[in-house]
Amino acid sequence: MKTYYKIFPIILILLTSWWRISMAQEREMQLKPFDYDIAVFPSSDPQNLNTDVYVWVGNYQLQFLKTDTIYTARYQVNVEIFKQKNVSLLTRDTTNVINEQRYARTIAHDARHLVLFRFNLAPQEYVFRIRLLDLNSNATVFQEVIKKVPALSQNQLGISDILIMAQDSISFDFTTIPPMRVPIQDRIFLYTQVILPPNVTSFDLDASLLPKGGAKPSTVNKKFTMTDTPGNVVIKLDRNNMARGENDLTVKITAASQTAVATKKIIFISAREQFTTGRSLDEMIEQMSYIAYGDDLKKMRNAIGEEKENLFQEFWDKRNPVPNSKENPLQNEFFKRVELTNKQFSYSKTPGWKTDRGRVYIIYGAPDNVDKSSTSSGMGNYEVWYYNDLRQKFVFYDEYGFGEYRLVSGAI
Repeated sequence: MKTYYKIFPIILILLTSWWRISMAQEREMQLKPFDYDIAVFPSSDPQNLNTDVYVWVGNYQLQFLKTDTIYTARYQVNVEIFKQKNVSLLTRDTTNVINEQRYARTIAHDARHLVLFRFNLAPQEYVFRIRLLDLNSNATVFQEVIKKVPALSQNQLGISDILIMAQDSISFDFTTIPPMRVPIQDRIFLYTQVILPPNVTSFDLDASLLPKGGAKPSTVNKKFTMTDTPGNVVIKLDRNNMARGENDLTVKITAASQTAVATKKIIFISAREQFTTGRSLDEMIEQMSYIAYGDDLKKMRNAIGEEKENLFQEFWDKRNPVPNSKENPLQNEFFKRVELTNKQFSYSKTPGWKTDRGRVYIIYGAPDNVDKSSTSSGMGNYEVWYYNDLRQKFVFYDEYGFGEYRLVSGAI
């Protein structure tokens, strides 16, 4: 009972500030990195390969504006391809509108929209710059990746890139899964295309999945026969072989004394987790130390495997302001604040969420006003954060000017 009364005021502050923010819809948007994939496939013209760019946009990333009956989001995705770092080759973009009837769907992590761009590119190395623009908030985020388009000849053994799919159909346009966030489930398939040399109709395939965390690797060995080339190859992954975290996937084919190899990195997550790329469950639990105390935090820290996931989920389910909903806006808002503090308040080797400014921001949200000033000697800096509705003021002091702001006035 003592622990409950200690945590309740902090949860109430989080809930109140989340409600104020979500109703106003006027906050400064910080777009999360989107998921993407780039895959190269053979074409009838060996001089130009089919190069597909997949971009997944989630409702939870966008700002929805409410009209009388619906919530609407508008966004644009742009792909620009460079031959060299600053030599633009071509660009394409598309604009889409999302309409949702219920607020819960505007923050749903399972509401994702695939945008697909198809290019014909000559074999060489390219820079792909992919940008997402939220047209309601004008917030934008982009990601840049170097990708080599390999030469795939019709006269020698070859293999395309690998796609992750949610079903074993070759109509994969709307069933692909981003490789950096693959929920562990029964129906996960690998899709690739194989080119066989003339007069060759069969090949041996060896696929291996190597977890980064040291778990035992898994392998698949099969013999395939194909009448057409290029031909489609689909391999089902065994759920028991999917290890949470980063995995290295290798698919090797052998025929007529030739070998071709395709590789891919896959990050598996629990189907119940709402990870952003690169965040572990242990890290998320440590970040919850501001709002979880006593037995709750101790049990989560000491648990392993599925028990840890269940305790994490139970903690947030009990505090969901939208009961019986798959989405928990309080949980989403908490980890959104954690991400923002890591971007804005980190210094040296200290992540933003562990700093004094990060702690205040996570619990109270964005301040209504911030005053910045320097000492008369010019050796230190002050920041004063004001929360008008809460009648709170926090003073932070950076003694040496290196960004290490300490809380010197104001109690949490």
